[in-house]
Amino acid sequence: MFVCNSKPIDQRVFRREYIAELSKGVLMAMCEQEWVTQRIYRRCEDGALDCFSSHQLRKNCLGQQLLRMALRRRSEREIVRELTICNGNSKKSLIDKLLNVLNIWNTRATYFDFKLMIREISPEGCTSKHAQQGAIAADALLGEIGKCCRDLFTQSHKSDKKLPPAAVGKAFRLKDITAYWLISPLVHACPRPGNLPASFPAITVQGKFLKEAAAMLDTSSDNNKERIQQSTWLLSQEPFLNLVLTCLNGEEQQRDGLVGSMLKQLQELALKAKDNPLLPYLRIFSLEREGVLLRISLVGGMFDSVCHTSICDTWALTLFQLMLYGVISKERDGYLFDSCYDMLSTLLVWSITDPMNAAAMNTQDPDTKFRFPTYSLIVKKLRKELNERALIPELRSLIQFLPIPKPQFELITCEPYGTLPTSPQKLGKSQSQGQIIQTTVKANRHGLQFAEKVKLSAYDIIQYLNIDSTLLKRPWNWSMLQAVKLDRLPVPVQRYIQRLVHHSHYNEFVRPTICGMDR
Repeated sequence: MFVCNSKPIDQRVFRREYIAELSKGVLMAMCEQEWVTQRIYRRCEDGALDCFSSHQLRKNCLGQQLLRMALRRRSEREIVRELTICNGNSKKSLIDKLLNVLNIWNTRATYFDFKLMIREISPEGCTSKHAQQGAIAADALLGEIGKCCRDLFTQSHKSDKKLPPAAVGKAFRLKDITAYWLISPLVHACPRPGNLPASFPAITVQGKFLKEAAAMLDTSSDNNKERIQQSTWLLSQEPFLNLVLTCLNGEEQQRDGLVGSMLKQLQELALKAKDNPLLPYLRIFSLEREGVLLRISLVGGMFDSVCHTSICDTWALTLFQLMLYGVISKERDGYLFDSCYDMLSTLLVWSITDPMNAAAMNTQDPDTKFRFPTYSLIVKKLRKELNERALIPELRSLIQFLPIPKPQFELITCEPYGTLPTSPQKLGKSQSQGQIIQTTVKANRHGLQFAEKVKLSAYDIIQYLNIDSTLLKRPWNWSMLQAVKLDRLPVPVQRYIQRLVHHSHYNEFVRPTICGMDR
């Protein structure tokens, strides 16, 4: 103890704080050496992260702090200090800070930081009694990363921040590669937690983000104007769409959930336009309409998820309704109208070309014909929706989605005169099928009599189509072609000539008077 300005000072406390600060400064100076950073990067790329995830270094996340200091450059000393402070606060604040300071120079460092986080939170073994708790903790961590990725974009909307577009060629600038573009490959590269129990579902950062994105874009249950504006703004940003499309790879369950959410929203907007035909032209609908157009663009990027037997008919009807009721019009949205038209055409072609949609009529016959129930269901719904309504010229192209009808006509068949009917319906009351009265026909009388009416279509009289009778519901018969019915009566030649002569028989009838004339 010694006295300075009449105040006692504990020399041991002073030395302890001084040594702690000195040690931290020395460690920081060592980690900022270029050869140290390169060697740590090489060790991390080789997958040797065990030295940072030992049991002693897991306390207070010391291993993560050491890795963070070793991988950051000298210019990021202030960022390392802020990350250390965030690490003491909460996991969410740390992840938010890592994503906010993400740039092209520290992408690898951020990736290894996330990798070590997921490695430390993963269960130590499938047989451990704490494996279930570890899996739940890993699920919570990945969910937190997905929420932070979502918040990165929502905070940009609240602060009216303009995200850089995708520039190529001469317009490309290195400064445009911001965190909003780098987050997509970062999320895609994040590993899955290891040693998960068999009963626990597979979890990934991509799946968690897709779940958050689907909930954020779903405005069907909440008509809040601010939320509609936010979803519309997000769908108009290229970095957000790039992240969504990147996360769709390999995430079947979450992808189906996102597709189902988009379908539900488009269905509700199509029904609104159906109930109120003037709604697409009102100013209050402009924001929702813009969201519809952006959602259609997103659906085009994941169209392979739409081509499923369970939902393709609903998607086809929804796309048809959006065009039919003016939500997507050819005048205002020509490009998107063509895209929507092409998607519906592709769905129809896929329903009759994909082998999974074909059903054999006779499985035992190798040459059997096939039916396409999915195509028939789609056409049935489209025909019911159209319901013979009059279409404006701009929408006449929608009729092309319906198959060409088969116009039928009736044809009277003939048989030799005197032939008795064999069907019970044509027999008289006093006759039965077992008792047919044989009538005598004069030998010198020959002719034909009407037999029955048959219905034919234009396809039934195509040349050479009747070679294979199995192709027709009713094959051709000679009785259909052996006679022609004509209402013809004998006319004297004088009467025929008289019809050709100029005549004025209309003068024999009294014509009505015209207003203003006296007859």
